[in-house]
Amino acid sequence: DHAAEHNQAMMELGAVVCKPRQPDCTACPLSGSCAALAGNRMHELPVKAGRQLVKTVQMTCFFVEDGVSTWIRRREGKGIWQGLYEFPFFETNGAVDNTSDLMNQFPSLQFETRSVRRGVRHLLSHRELLVDFVHLHTAQPLSVLSGYSIVPLDSLNQFAMPRLLTRYLEDEQFG
Repeated sequence: DHAAEHNQAMMELGAVVCKPRQPDCTACPLSGSCAALAGNRMHELPVKAGRQLVKTVQMTCFFVEDGVSTWIRRREGKGIWQGLYEFPFFETNGAVDNTSDLMNQFPSLQFETRSVRRGVRHLLSHRELLVDFVHLHTAQPLSVLSGYSIVPLDSLNQFAMPRLLTRYLEDEQFG
């Protein structure tokens, strides 16, 4: 009936009495029903799960703006950033040219590279992201990009984004 108190008691028991390296089984209020004590396996338990390997992923993020607006999309599917908004992101095998396939979709637009920030490191529990940020500016209004919305730059703070992107916007003074 009191889940919070039960959980706190179990954590306290593990921290003070039933420690992995030196359990104090004589002081344990649960020693009568302990399978580890009954089988003399106190020093074998608990078994730690193997550590998940961290995979390094190289990506390029394009922050494209026309002075008043930019492209963003809501991330769908499963994953740590599900439901958050992002700029055009591409997984790469290293740095990509500033005139990537994304920009080639708009041959009539002239893009000026405002900044390139290479190798920004962002750690997740199971991934190390190495991200190249490319800030592109065009003097013409942005055209529709499939899957993306055009939003005003001054409203970006109204969209939930991964911390990696909010830090980038703060550094670029758009956040």
